[in-house]
Amino acid sequence: MKGAIPRERRKGSSLRSWIRRIWASLGLLATAALTWTFQAHGLPPGVLESDAEVRVERTGAGLEFRPAAESGSAGLVFFPGGMVQLKAYAPLARAIAREGFPVVLVRLPFLGRHAPGAGQQAEVIERVAEEIGRDTLRDWAIAGHSFASQGSSAPSELSARSALRA
Repeated sequence: MKGAIPRERRKGSSLRSWIRRIWASLGLLATAALTWTFQAHGLPPGVLESDAEVRVERTGAGLEFRPAAESGSAGLVFFPGGMVQLKAYAPLARAIAREGFPVVLVRLPFLGRHAPGAGQQAEVIERVAEEIGRDTLRDWAIAGHSFASQGSSAPSELSARSALRA
């Protein structure tokens, strides 16, 4: 037959085709597994809801946890780790707020999951400065987890802006 592919060549082509399919399937499976593992699991019920002790609000900066009876003179601005959901830090923020100190969990750019790049950093700083600028009688500590706060000038720049507003 004219133009027919020899049987030996078809076997090798078929094997390569299966290898490609398996490789693509493994890639999709790995992506799905990584996406699932970066989700916050096992949060206590009601951790993101206001109650008699702590008021929880979604703000322009992210999530804010305010104690019902503020007793401290300081608050905490917290930058989450890259690829970690903001709500994963809610139990920690709620525990701190329960002790009388407000906490702002900063929402990061790009689906709230990545450390701010140079172009996004100014936006994040402005949102947080606006949020804590409403409370000028308070000193704010700035903390973070992992890459989202490491190597970023956000904490020092935010500190300078807050000092100017107070």
